[in-house]
Amino acid sequence: MNYALIVFIFLGVGIVFQFLISRLISKYFLALSKTLKKFGIIIFLLIGLVIAHPYLQIEERIKIITEKSIEFLMIFSIFVSISYFTNQAIENYFKKLEFVPSISIFKNFISFIIIITGFLFALHNVGVKVTTLLTGFGIASLPIVLALQPTLVNIFSGFQVILSKQLKIGNYIKLSTGEEGYVIDINWRNTIIKKLDNNLIIIPNSKLADSIIINYSLPEKFFYISIPININYNGDLEKVEKITIEIAKNVLKNFGITDFEPYITIENFTNSSLSFDVILKVNEFSQQSKLKDKFLREIYKKFKEEGII
Repeated sequence: MNYALIVFIFLGVGIVFQFLISRLISKYFLALSKTLKKFGIIIFLLIGLVIAHPYLQIEERIKIITEKSIEFLMIFSIFVSISYFTNQAIENYFKKLEFVPSISIFKNFISFIIIITGFLFALHNVGVKVTTLLTGFGIASLPIVLALQPTLVNIFSGFQVILSKQLKIGNYIKLSTGEEGYVIDINWRNTIIKKLDNNLIIIPNSKLADSIIINYSLPEKFFYISIPININYNGDLEKVEKITIEIAKNVLKNFGITDFEPYITIENFTNSSLSFDVILKVNEFSQQSKLKDKFLREIYKKFKEEGII
C-alpha cells in the first residue's frame, strides 16, 4: 500500500473525527471537545505515520531514526493533549463555583508535571536511558536552581497564599503600601490586582506573602459604613432621624440591599451642632463610594426642602 495514501487517509479521518465528535459531545463534555478540536488531527496524523511507516522505501538506518522520532512525537503529543484536557476540566469545574480560588498556578503546575512525565516516558520508549539522563541533570542542576531561586521563591509563595485560603480570585484587598483592588489572578510568579480605574497592579508573590493585607471580601463580602452628619441644636432631632432613616432605606433599596435596617448613633456634642453617624450596609467594598455619594445628595436635597439646613 502507498505510504502517502495511508497518511492521507488518516489525516482525513482525523478531520472528520474532529468535526463530528467535537460537536456531538461539546454540550456535555466541553473540556474533551476543546481537546479534540486542538489535538485530534495531529494525533490521527501521527497514527497514520506509524501505520504507514513499514511501507516507507528508504535506507534502513534512516527508517529506524524516523520510526523512533514518530513514536516519540506520538507519545509526547498524547501527554500534551492530556495536559490540555486536565487544565480545561479544572477550569470548567471552578467556573461553576460561586467563590473561585486562583487556578492559574495550579494549572501551570499540573501541566508542567504531565508534560515532563510525557517527555521522559517518550524518551524511555525510544530507547533513551532516562535514569542516566536524570542523574546527569541532577549534577548539572545546582547552578540552574541558584539562578532560578527568585522564581522558585515566588512559586512557593504563590502556593502559600492560595493554600492559606485567605486570598481568592474576586477578593477586594488593600495592601499596606496603599494599593487596592480586585484579585484577578495568582500565577506562578505574580499576583495581579485590578484597580477600580481598570489599571493593573502586578506584585511578586514573595512580596505579597510578606505584606500586611486587608481583605474586604472575607469572611463576608458585605460590610458596614458609617457616614457622619451634623445638625445645629435648633433642629428637630426626631424629624431629622425619621427623614435620614427613610432616605437611607430608599438608597439601600436602590443598591439591592433589603436585608438591613439602617440606624443612627449619636456621637458627640460640639460647640455648634449635634454630631451623629448613619450606619449603612454595602454588599462589597467597591460599592461604598457610590452609595455614600447617593445618600449624601438625597440627604442634602431633603434637608433643604424641610428647612433643616
